[in-house]
Amino acid sequence: DDFKFMLMLEKKYKDLRDFNKKILKLVEKDINTYSNMTLAIKKRGRPADTLIFQVELDKQIDLVTELAKDPVSKKEDKAIRLTPENRLHEGLKTTLHDALTAKIQLTGFEAKFLSDMQSKYDLNGSFTWLTQKQRATLEKILAKYGRI
Repeated sequence: DDFKFMLMLEKKYKDLRDFNKKILKLVEKDINTYSNMTLAIKKRGRPADTLIFQVELDKQIDLVTELAKDPVSKKEDKAIRLTPENRLHEGLKTTLHDALTAKIQLTGFEAKFLSDMQSKYDLNGSFTWLTQKQRATLEKILAKYGRI
């Protein structure tokens, strides 16, 4: 019940079987199919009063290798398509790559913030979710390192 409350679903799915079938199994299937993690959700108790989430990383993703896959050789082609959002994302990727290859030294806050922004961009595929303050902070950090 607490878990359904956290998900704001306490009024729906009164029966755990429905909740399991319509929510948990779908989430488990999507995560196992589309991510580099394996998720197993188990129930405990009679009646079930505990959910156990076991998450295992299938393969570690090397951020340096992933960022290096994006060739920088087509700069002229990219320059034509660079919208303000694309510029932010390119600046973010370049800054993180340079920090990982020790070309620049980020502060602890900058490293955490930029890593957070990259993770959220990867999840959402855009920066439309950014608050004005987050966007300003991101632009300030990228400008500091000459990325925008």
